[in-house]
Amino acid sequence: MGGAYSWSNVLADAARAVAVAPRLDPSLDAARVAVVGHSLGGFAALHTAAADPSVRAVAALASFDFGATAEEPADVLQQARAMFASDLLPLQGTSGDALFEEMMANGSAWRLADLAPRLAGRPVLLVAGEHDTVAPPARHHRPLVEAYRQEALTLPSDHAFSGHRIALTRAVIEFLDRSM
Repeated sequence: MGGAYSWSNVLADAARAVAVAPRLDPSLDAARVAVVGHSLGGFAALHTAAADPSVRAVAALASFDFGATAEEPADVLQQARAMFASDLLPLQGTSGDALFEEMMANGSAWRLADLAPRLAGRPVLLVAGEHDTVAPPARHHRPLVEAYRQEALTLPSDHAFSGHRIALTRAVIEFLDRSM
């Protein structure tokens, strides 16, 4: 696929998918749109829902909070820079340094906790893995739980929810059934 990969492009792609999906598939009910995302997808899901009032519900799983990360101490920032530089093989037009600099440039605008007022009145499910080393709950989940004061779940698992995907799937389905 062409184009250059960036965090901003992920946000734009997610917003575009929500906007066009009901037009592309007439069987979809545009009045019953929910977004669900994991890690970067959780970040994108929360931003997409906050920007689009037509989104009725959002589930964010092990969300990576780029805005909060941009405000972390130097050692955490170095870990983030190294993580962004790894596994770039399928991505075009970017680098770990470019992704890191984009996060730093957008830091405060991308804080997930700050989206809470724009999601007030809509169902939000926040899920974390207790042993997540990619998006540690203390930095990426608990501040959101406090800010959103919505439904939250912590599973005794890692970032990929290894060994707990059935429980995670059930929780998301039950949340969507209640919310839609």
